[in-house]
Amino acid sequence: QYFRDLRPVPPVVAMYAGGEPTMRDDLPEITEEVAKMGFKQIQVATNGIRLANDIDYFKRLMDAGANVLYLQFDGIESETWIKTRGVDIFDKKKQLIENCREIGFQGVCLVPTIARGVNFPHEIKNIMKFAADNVDVVSGVMFQPVALCGRVEQEKIFNLRVTTYDVLNEINKCTNNELKPWRPCPAYQNLMRLIAWWGELSGSSIEHVEFAPNPQCGFVTFMHVNEKNEIEGFNNIIDIDGVIDYCDSQMEKIDNMKEPKFFEKFALTQLGENIGKTLDKGLLWLRKRRLQVEGLLSAVKLMKDPFNTSAIQLYKMLLNQSWDNTRDFLVKGRNVYVGVMHFQDEYNLDVERVSQCVVHFGYIDPDDDKVKQIPFCTMNNLHRPRIERKLAAKYGGLKESPEKDDEKVFAEPPKVN
Repeated sequence: QYFRDLRPVPPVVAMYAGGEPTMRDDLPEITEEVAKMGFKQIQVATNGIRLANDIDYFKRLMDAGANVLYLQFDGIESETWIKTRGVDIFDKKKQLIENCREIGFQGVCLVPTIARGVNFPHEIKNIMKFAADNVDVVSGVMFQPVALCGRVEQEKIFNLRVTTYDVLNEINKCTNNELKPWRPCPAYQNLMRLIAWWGELSGSSIEHVEFAPNPQCGFVTFMHVNEKNEIEGFNNIIDIDGVIDYCDSQMEKIDNMKEPKFFEKFALTQLGENIGKTLDKGLLWLRKRRLQVEGLLSAVKLMKDPFNTSAIQLYKMLLNQSWDNTRDFLVKGRNVYVGVMHFQDEYNLDVERVSQCVVHFGYIDPDDDKVKQIPFCTMNNLHRPRIERKLAAKYGGLKESPEKDDEKVFAEPPKVN
């Protein structure tokens, strides 16, 4: 509720992270409450094991309002899973996909943690193919180059390190450069603002979304999967850079638009002034409508393949702005959002990037029972041990293990009901 009450732009996305959120039997009930608060996208970061094993629990979670699974997905080879998770659970991932089809869930985002010599570079092409083969269920792939946060021996760090650009280059290589151009996340900021502005003008309930992190936080593109399950670049369907440039120019006009005083200044009486203000508001509405019509016509001009299924879903999204139509653009248009987001670690932490973070971790501080929010990249690097000890001390007690090498090591706290 704390996050939903933030102003001037309340967040519309809530994500359960972990540990493993599906260990909670009451997650569907929690999700119902989160949905009532007005969050439009409720996503679960999960390994998928329980959702693969317990389809009834999965359906309860979906019916409660969870509409995105942020699915741990490191590759398809047995050796990869044994290296990353200690056991081969790829069969569980495949079963989860089948469960999605059975209950009609279409919001899976594959989230591979990428480490050199573990699943890079060879698993990149496998992950992309898996997404294309399951485009009826998978609507996103978010590659995450490994963040080295304290669980890696010092000498292995340089052997494991993969950068954003390493991953981008490998994706381009295995897709024959079809997915170019890649653009930093904030490049699409004005597209999102423009859609929300059009929606408000048309009486739609779609909320403004401000997604303007530091440009180094991540790069995104879209891929289209044709009827033969072949990967095609979205730039073959629409001029992506043309869209970005157009949205930037339109939002500049909108931001500088002022309410006219044409009729009001001719009024000689209070009644005339009120009538003048009403007429001026009508004039402003007409100007806004003209900009909207110009936008729709420009969208058609920017289409390279105007009768493609993706183009048709895009028209629908522009004509009737809603979260459902935005989702249909991905699912029914057979499009997949592809991104690379490298969370920071102690070796590359950038304070300027942290200051523009759009993913915040929240917890209730045991010291004063107030909600605290933390930029996500700093959570593991700076705050997690201190916070976990404070929470364990209040809710479960801390158990100290025997001293080892003159250093006190805190054991796992007891499970909390």
